[in-house]
Amino acid sequence: MEALFPLPELVATDEIESTDLLWEDIRRLEMSQDASESGNSTPPEEDHVGSRAKARRKYTAIPTETRRKMEMAHLKEQMNALMAELVRLRRVDEAVIDPLSHVDNDKVSVWERIAKRQQRSKRRAEVENMKLRIAVASQLHLIQSLEKLLTKRPSEVVSMEARYSERKRRRIACTDDEVTAKCEHFRPRLVERVTRVDQAMGECGLHAKWTEGYEMETKLDAEGTLYMDVCIIKLFPFPVNQTADAVWKCISTSRLEFQHGVYGASTLADTSDSDWCHFHTILNLRSQELTSVLHVNGFSMRVNEAERVVIVSDSEGNTDGDMFDGHSLYLRRYGYLTIEQVPMPNEQEKSLTIVKSFVRMWPDLLSRSSDEHQALVERFLNNVVASFMDTVKTMIQFVEDSLIEMSIQQ
Repeated sequence: MEALFPLPELVATDEIESTDLLWEDIRRLEMSQDASESGNSTPPEEDHVGSRAKARRKYTAIPTETRRKMEMAHLKEQMNALMAELVRLRRVDEAVIDPLSHVDNDKVSVWERIAKRQQRSKRRAEVENMKLRIAVASQLHLIQSLEKLLTKRPSEVVSMEARYSERKRRRIACTDDEVTAKCEHFRPRLVERVTRVDQAMGECGLHAKWTEGYEMETKLDAEGTLYMDVCIIKLFPFPVNQTADAVWKCISTSRLEFQHGVYGASTLADTSDSDWCHFHTILNLRSQELTSVLHVNGFSMRVNEAERVVIVSDSEGNTDGDMFDGHSLYLRRYGYLTIEQVPMPNEQEKSLTIVKSFVRMWPDLLSRSSDEHQALVERFLNNVVASFMDTVKTMIQFVEDSLIEMSIQQ
């Protein structure tokens, strides 16, 4: 690329000295031209006469205003030529960069979002660690106080140990017989959903979307039953198989705790052509001073297709607590998830992996005789949305951490 002259030096027309020097050069050029012409036409004997006449010749000075206008016109022509050359060079650069620029920007933005989420996760972990240290310090102080008290009353030690030994950690796993019975109940549903994944993605509009997004919509079916659709799209700068393994690792993890509850799953070994897992989710629902617990049991199945990975799930749940005026709500939920490669305009460029998730859930009262049926269902959905989104964020963070860990180990 040719070097460009700095424009401020070209348009400095107010400097009289540079202008006078320019016109002095022009005068000298004209004088040399006149001298050459006169030398060719004047006889040798009249050279001294012509030289004297030229010495006495006087040139008419050009007005300053006219001279400046001429200079400005000349400089504008040069500036326009340079600007045209600059525009041409920029077009050449853009023609080379444009076909791949959107791919690079997408990858950079995806990595930036992952980095920001990692930073937020780190800050949350630091805050949680600080809270835990404060809680441990207070509990240690309490234990020391109790030890001092109980040394004076040895008989209280036995009764306290018997009292606290009855406490058990909340169990999220089922027995083998329970899992087998539920598997026979859910297996036909999951097999059917694998064949309907394209139809479901088309109904919710995810089949034609290739950018990250999140949508949640409440609808009514033909019978007037209220239900909710949740659509989530995430991009990952990793291969399809690696992303699918990380997603399935999250779905089949033995225990995953989040703010509003806990999730746990166990894989099934009696499957041949696909991967199966049974999961149990416990969500704590709170509204002002009322609380309820939602227990969800279901199964997920993974099927590896030619160009994508499909994961389907089906589950049922019910509530327990005083949030819904003594009523127990029943929740039906199923979901479709596809993991595939994003089509790229340049085949040589390494593409992204897109994860599309479609979940439909609809709650209902076990006893439909209540006059506040619609209000209770809406209250349930409002509370489930917050817990559900917290679960999704935790799982996305788990998947990203797993992908980064896999990349480091390779």
